[in-house]
Amino acid sequence: MKLGLISIGVGGTGGHNTLLSNIGNCLDDKHEIFIISEYDYSSNSNNSRIKNIKVSKQQHKQSLAGSLDHDSYSEIIDAINTYELDNILFSTFFDKRILDYANENNVKKTLVTYPLRDTFSEYFFQKKFQNLFDNFVVLDDLAGLIPYENNEKVSIAKYNSTVDSLNQKNKEIIIGCGGGGRPSASRYFELITELAPYLKEMSAEYKISISTGAYNSDFSKIEEALGNIAIVKPWFKNWTKMVKTAALVVSEAGYFSVQELISARTPGLLIPGERRMDNQELRAITYESKGLGKCVLPQEDSTSLKLAIEELIDSVNSQKVNIACETYSSSIKSKDLGEYMNELMVLKQ
Repeated sequence: MKLGLISIGVGGTGGHNTLLSNIGNCLDDKHEIFIISEYDYSSNSNNSRIKNIKVSKQQHKQSLAGSLDHDSYSEIIDAINTYELDNILFSTFFDKRILDYANENNVKKTLVTYPLRDTFSEYFFQKKFQNLFDNFVVLDDLAGLIPYENNEKVSIAKYNSTVDSLNQKNKEIIIGCGGGGRPSASRYFELITELAPYLKEMSAEYKISISTGAYNSDFSKIEEALGNIAIVKPWFKNWTKMVKTAALVVSEAGYFSVQELISARTPGLLIPGERRMDNQELRAITYESKGLGKCVLPQEDSTSLKLAIEELIDSVNSQKVNIACETYSSSIKSKDLGEYMNELMVLKQ
């Protein structure tokens, strides 16, 4: 079985890298796994079993409930042919032209996505996009599953990043890439830049690490404001371990980033992006209401960020977050995505 995991049009890349790598990791060794993406995920992965196929960079453009014309359409078709893929999996964003080609060539098609926000989830079903796929998997989310629940075409799975928690956290504060340069992430970058004087104070006690992701031009001001007190890189190859051992992670409220924080039992400070498809605001507010971490809305200022950081790095509060994450994870009864995908691959043989 040859499976191509297609990840095009994502901004932050960190969460999708974890998603795709973990799908690859969970599958039986007899399956060949290829990640088809505009990013070179091999530079951020320790799994030699997963092969990376890099295609042209996707320009930011708006999708219709996930339907998106991929700039690298012809390259992806070539990859399907060259590597004789018999299964393809889209992560959130899909190109109907590629689906048409897959139909003509008997290539099985799967979509894995987080729940889209209200108008787009309704549009998705109104246009019957679910019928374009052999399998349609929606990941359980803090922000809810309406209208996906009780839909016969939908399989609900829980996302588990396979990150085990550690009681002992390092003196490190990690700042994620904030949407990887999407226009909606501009306020995130502004807030982090405004926070620079406080981070300089914190650097006396904490290591400060910033992952810029692929679209890193907005971080030039942050680098200038922080001087040489932070480690700034596009990628950290040991990102999963870093999240697992960090004292605190500052991030947007993207689905995969939040799930990884919960799995790692690591305190997170979420600054939700204002996204058309993904209700990050609701996810971040729910995240805080369940005691999993804190959220600061983009309309707030850096003083709110500072207060939230001071609260989260407190050892007592950090332990409360650890317990809350464990409680929440235990309450999700959906089948694990990795388990579901392994069963699916067996059925397709």
